[in-house]
Amino acid sequence: MTARSPALYLSEIFASMEKIERYIAGLSYEEFILREQTVDAVERKHREDW
Repeated sequence: MTARSPALYLSEIFASMEKIERYIAGLSYEEFILREQTVDAVERKHREDW
């Protein structure tokens, strides 16, 4: 596997953060945890960057 440059790595993290923000926009914590698909999507985006 080829190492990514720090700039590319950070840009991927920021892109994932923006997607996560869209996924959870307008949800309270209680609403969020009840939406299994949203929880799964947020966890998947978070893991992609680690």
